[in-house]
Amino acid sequence: MVQKVDEWPWSSYLALSGRVPVPSWLTVDWLLSSFGSIKSAALIKYEQFVNAGQYKKNPWIDLKHQIYLGSDEFISRVTSYVDATVDFTDISKAPMPNLIKGFTIEEYERMSGNRDEAIYSSYKSGLYSMKEIGEYFGLHYSRISRIIKQHYMQEAKSKI
Repeated sequence: MVQKVDEWPWSSYLALSGRVPVPSWLTVDWLLSSFGSIKSAALIKYEQFVNAGQYKKNPWIDLKHQIYLGSDEFISRVTSYVDATVDFTDISKAPMPNLIKGFTIEEYERMSGNRDEAIYSSYKSGLYSMKEIGEYFGLHYSRISRIIKQHYMQEAKSKI
């Protein structure tokens, strides 16, 4: 990766800031209009916006269950709409960026009070598929699925 946004040659930032020619497919005016109606002032605000966010925490670090960004309360609310009879075990785990470093399943096992808690915590991290967790604990992924579902149900009941 790069240290500064203008070091990334494939970013639209270079074209928006006038450092390289604008490709025909890039809609510069539309984006800059979000920062003001006067193009030169909008460009300054755009550069300030990009620079302000450049060193902020990567939001993907907080990704949960491979698709959710938000608080545990939000995730519980959203997952309550999911049909519990649908089998998601065949859905493969999305590749995680190397920037995201979580605990290993072994570490979850050491930190948890028992095996089922370790299974639930490992899955809830979003870093491991049911198959991977099952292989670690020597259980079929369908058993892992039932353990996870049981924990979700207990968690939902405790919030009522």
